[in-house]
Amino acid sequence: MRLLAGLAAAAALIFTPFANAHDMGPAVGATVPAVAAQDQAGAQRTFAQLTGRNGLVLVFTRSADWCPYCQAQLIGLESVRGEIEQRGWRLASVSTDDVAKLARFSQMRAIGFPMLSDAPSRLVRAFDIVDPAYPPGHARHGLPVPTIFFLSPQGEVLARLGEADYRVRPAPTLVVSTIDGLP
Repeated sequence: MRLLAGLAAAAALIFTPFANAHDMGPAVGATVPAVAAQDQAGAQRTFAQLTGRNGLVLVFTRSADWCPYCQAQLIGLESVRGEIEQRGWRLASVSTDDVAKLARFSQMRAIGFPMLSDAPSRLVRAFDIVDPAYPPGHARHGLPVPTIFFLSPQGEVLARLGEADYRVRPAPTLVVSTIDGLP
């Protein structure tokens, strides 16, 4: 009994941050809107260019420039990028930063995956993940609720991870294990 209680407590600690995951954006099974934006080098990138043979892990973050939670998440994802790519997937992020800010962060932190600039929040709105904490007229209106979408090569949502609290981010190992759990 003690062992079962201990395992239940450990599981609660591990999974609690994602027990209240948000329910925003395209649902599992839906096809996402077209993805196209400039990356940190200023090159226009499309979904077809971004995706791997098995799919794309598309990570929406608030800012690589000023958000420490986003910065830590992006650095952590870079640490597992090789594992993601070995599985036939590619990784890309989207933030509301301009290209110059993304280039600076990418160079400073040796980020090797595409970081897309969505300065006008067009993709954030198209994916319907605008953070409701910042209403129209607020300086931060248009920021996304941080969300990770696992997309098939055809743009179908196979899985997603996210939390309404922008300070809580899935561990990089959870991203890899989510890929491993997909059909």
